[in-house]
Formats: sequence, structure tokens, C-alpha cells
Amino acid sequence: MTDSDFLDAWESRPVQYWQALWRVPELHIFKNVGSTNDIVKARAEHGAEGGTLAIAEAQSRGRGRRERKWEAPHGTALLMSMLFRPRSHSPADLAGTIPLRVGMAVARAIETSTGVKASLKWPNDVVARDGRKMAGILCESSLSGNGLSYTVVGIGLNVLQTTAQLHADVRNTGVSLRLLAAATPDRAVVATALIDELMKIAYAPASPLSPDDLEEYARRDSLALRSVTADGDPVGVAEGVGDHGDLRVREGAVVRSIHAGSIRVVP
Repeated sequence: MTDSDFLDAWESRPVQYWQALWRVPELHIFKNVGSTNDIVKARAEHGAEGGTLAIAEAQSRGRGRRERKWEAPHGTALLMSMLFRPRSHSPADLAGTIPLRVGMAVARAIETSTGVKASLKWPNDVVARDGRKMAGILCESSLSGNGLSYTVVGIGLNVLQTTAQLHADVRNTGVSLRLLAAATPDRAVVATALIDELMKIAYAPASPLSPDDLEEYARRDSLALRSVTADGDPVGVAEGVGDHGDLRVREGAVVRSIHAGSIRVVP
């Protein structure tokens, strides 16, 4: 990485302006990086505080779950990673609640900043009401003893892409806020709403989803009562999530939990 990769201004304002507005302890904005998750992970290993944030206008090695590539033309998306560092003990077996809480935060930020209604696809996608993907989340945690030391939360949110600018592989399954909103979104407004939501949970320990969390997730659940597959195998009908972040599926009279896997809706 060279000095030319760093930006001293973003959306016509100096970086210091955004750091003060967003109240984050560190802010690094790049013209291009390999991965913002890698940047924040390196800062975490050097003792960075929770809320440390990296934003890139483009990524060459942006990734989603299972190393799927995440691509967006320069300056059209919000590509960011934030450090979550709990102030108290955060049990490792509750790490699965973090992507769900982040997903709800992203959905709320989208709605407050653009008016676009957002749903969730377990475990880490934010989708439009018609199922097309607006955002992906990648959470990477570091363990310490029997708890979480920190989690790097990576988010890729399609904001300004036209249909032609969406990657050919996802043109039928992805969408941007620009294609859904009544007016062209302002990236800075969307970013401010999103970072405000993330900062509310950046220092909180992983904990079971509360009744309010479960109710909100149920309202946004795009898989509810739909037949699904996990890693290509039919597993039953989705029946919401458990308080540890697991996906509940019913097959006949049996309800079981899925903790990981690539979930698809059966056509």
C-alpha cells in the first residue's frame, strides 16, 4: 500500500470532518485496497479501539462468506469494515448473533436514509422485498480464552450502481438503492445512518437475541415459511431464528437448528 492509496477527503469533505461527525476513534479511507476487513483486522491486532473504521472506494480482494468475491465499480458502493470490541465478556458460542444484529442495523439505516424497505436473508444478506440482494455482511472474529476478543464486521452495500454496473453474475439477483429509491441516494447520508447504527452495538458483548430482536428479525425474515436447502440439500421449511442466531427449519414434526451453510429457497 502506498500513500496514494489513502484519501484525505471523501464526498467533498476532509476525512477529519467525517471522523468527528461519526465519532469513531480511527477512520481510514482508501481509494483502493485489497480488503477493508484485512485493514481493520491488522489495526485490531495492534490494539485499536472498538469503532475503528475503514472505507474503500474500491477493493481488489473484497470477499463475502466462503471467499465469494464482492465487486463494485469505483465510488458506487459503501465498502467498509468496523471493529467490534466488547467491553465485557462476550461468549464465543454467541458469535452467530452478530451478523444478525448487524443485518438489522443495516436494514434500519437503509430505511431511515432512503425509504427503501429492507428484509434479511439468513445469515448475512440484506435484501429488497423482492429478494434481490442489496448488501452482504462478513463477520470475522478472534477468540481469546473462551470468549470473543474482537469481531471485524465487513459490509458491502450497493448504493449508486445502475443495472449495467452490477456485475453480470448478479445482475438478476442483485440490486442497488439507486434502482429502488424514489430519489438518487446520497452516499454520505446512507453512510452516516449506517455508522450511527453500528456504533450502537460496536462495544456490546455478544448475547442471546432479545424478544425485541427476534420480533424485528421475524418482521424482516425473507425465508420465513419457505422451503429451503442448505449447501444444496433440502432441509425443510424455515421457521425463523433462535436466540443464538441459528436458523430453525421444520421437516415434518421435527424442528432443528442450522448454524452454518449456504441457504437457498426452493423454487
